[in-house]
Amino acid sequence: MSEGIRMLFLYWIAGASLIAAWVLPRLLSPYPTLQVLRAVGWGIWIVAVSLIWASILSPRSKEVAQQGEDEDCTSITADRDIYAIIRYPRYLGWLLVYVVVMMLTQHWLAVTFAIPGMACVYLISRREDRRLVEKLGPAYERYMQCVPALNLVAGLIRLLRRRARHTPG
Repeated sequence: MSEGIRMLFLYWIAGASLIAAWVLPRLLSPYPTLQVLRAVGWGIWIVAVSLIWASILSPRSKEVAQQGEDEDCTSITADRDIYAIIRYPRYLGWLLVYVVVMMLTQHWLAVTFAIPGMACVYLISRREDRRLVEKLGPAYERYMQCVPALNLVAGLIRLLRRRARHTPG
């Protein structure tokens, strides 16, 4: 099976499992839900949608390092770009959508379908890393060392540390 077909299969499984996790619990009898989990779920929804839109609206890559950028870290993305915080904001957004579905439905079927979907999104991100290392080489490997793939908190901390090293004074 070719790499393209494998990726298509992973995308299909991820999408189908997200739809199943959202729709199937609603088709069955209503399940009692904890309102605090639903509220947290809506908060996570805002973060997820923000990450997805940030990845759509942001230029994916820059060929030339921006002035003031940490050249040891990356010549791949701009310092102010979402990609300076995490490598895969869209994939993280989709992973969080699975969490949101589980929190809003609070049904065992949602968990049953969401976990394989989340695993597929994770595998997609790993394959994307391998593809980009092959395409961009050592520059992307340095970028991978400085910018986490899916950990938003670690990415924000690393970005703040890089900026602190480059502040005049």
